[in-house]
Amino acid sequence: MRGQVDSQLAGFIFIFVCLLIIGGVVAGNTIALGDDFNYKPLDAAILNAQVQKCLSLHDISKISSDFYATCGINESIIKKYYRIKICDTVECIGSKGIFSTEGDFEICGITGINKNSNYPSCSTSQILISSKKYTIITVSSQDVRRGL
Repeated sequence: MRGQVDSQLAGFIFIFVCLLIIGGVVAGNTIALGDDFNYKPLDAAILNAQVQKCLSLHDISKISSDFYATCGINESIIKKYYRIKICDTVECIGSKGIFSTEGDFEICGITGINKNSNYPSCSTSQILISSKKYTIITVSSQDVRRGL
C-alpha cells in the first residue's frame, strides 16, 4: 500500500513540475513576444540626441556639406527609415533648412502624431551654438514590432 502512495506522489510531482515548466515557457513567450511595441518615438528621440551631440562637437558648415561622415551616421539606414532636418530658425517645418534628408516634415506639425503607431514619429529639439539657435527635427518611420 505504501509503495502505491509513493508511486502516485511521484507521478503527481512529475506532472506538477512539467506544468510549471510549460507555464514558464508560455509566460516567457508572452512577455517577449506579446503586445505590439512602437519603437518609433524612442528611435526619433535617440537620433535627435545624436544629431544634437554632432552639432555641438563639429562646425556647422562641415556638417551641412558632409553630414553623414561628420556625424558618423549610416546614410543608407537614414534614407530608408528616418528623416533629419536641421534649421537655423525656430520654425523649421516649413523652411528649407541647413541640412535635410528627403521626405515630408509637415507631419511633425500634427498634434498627437506620436500617439498613433501607424504614422511616423517625430522628435523636435533646439540647441544653442555660438549664440545662434538651431532646430533639429528627426522622424522615424520604422515599422512597429508586432507580436507573433
